[in-house]
Amino acid sequence: MKSTAIVCVAAAGIVAMGLAAGCSQAATAEKGHITEEITTAEQYDAKIVGADKPVLVDFYATWCGPCQQLAPVLSELEKKYAGRINFYRIDVDKAKDLSNAHGIKALPTLLFYKDGEVVKRLVGYQSKDSLTRLLDSLLKAE
Repeated sequence: MKSTAIVCVAAAGIVAMGLAAGCSQAATAEKGHITEEITTAEQYDAKIVGADKPVLVDFYATWCGPCQQLAPVLSELEKKYAGRINFYRIDVDKAKDLSNAHGIKALPTLLFYKDGEVVKRLVGYQSKDSLTRLLDSLLKAE
């Protein structure tokens, strides 16, 4: 089985490294998270590529500290933009094919879609303010 190294990135730099095939670090409990997880290419195509509104996709791992810090921020934003922007999560350890297909090498990675196309890619922890500005700009461009 082929394993792919994935790096966990914080604003200050690399904080952890794990293997997509598994990691010896214990998973941390999630506090606040995006409600829907994508695990298959079929779900990805239907819910993300075929979406009729902008989409934010969070590629994460349970062993990634910055991913866990970002989860409540994304949960707040999901509530704020409900009905206007769709939010989804993809666990790179559970959906290796999807993470490989999208060239995910560092976590967290956020992909922003509009009309089925990636319009922005962010790597590492992002502040609520910077994400709000980006999401607002996606909505204004409609």
